[in-house]
Amino acid sequence: MNSTPTTTFSSTGEIAAPPREFDPFALLGIERRASLDPETIRPAYLKACREVHPDRFQDKGGEQLERAKAWTALYNKAYSTLKDNHARLTWLLEAEGFPNPLKDAKGSAVPQSLLMEMFELQEMLDEAESGSGVAPNVIKQAQHDLMRRQSDAELELSRIAEQWDVAGSDHTTLARHMGELFSEERYYERLLTRMNSVLEAYNES
Repeated sequence: MNSTPTTTFSSTGEIAAPPREFDPFALLGIERRASLDPETIRPAYLKACREVHPDRFQDKGGEQLERAKAWTALYNKAYSTLKDNHARLTWLLEAEGFPNPLKDAKGSAVPQSLLMEMFELQEMLDEAESGSGVAPNVIKQAQHDLMRRQSDAELELSRIAEQWDVAGSDHTTLARHMGELFSEERYYERLLTRMNSVLEAYNES
């Protein structure tokens, strides 16, 4: 479903009231897509901001000035959402009625197969955190491998986004896969945080 471009000005040239629902694509007049080049968004963002810049409405004051400020805030939020891969994709998931894996517990479960695969790594971190003497180079190698996994998950997320744009109206399977990838990335991030803490402790000892 495409977004209907948002109307900023009324027929009399006054700034219209900001929309109640936030749709970053509609706000910037951009086709609703999962895969976007941030550089293609910026011109639309700058054009929109120039049109409602509060300095242009200082002499009118009152409601028109407040609306200009409100529209500017919305354009900033829309740009931040669309240029960030994760923010854009999670917005699309929610817009189509799917759970947001970054804030919905039902959509953020780590696949059991991944947990089993990472079992030995978890045990190694448990030992390192308890002071059992796991060699730093072993942790650094595991850190390198995990960062590669994280990078691979991000690439797969980009591929899923491209498939989303050509899949028609049914995104159920892609949404589930996307949710799993988000969960994987968050899981890797938690492990990397633990690894960094362990390595910092080694450096301080």
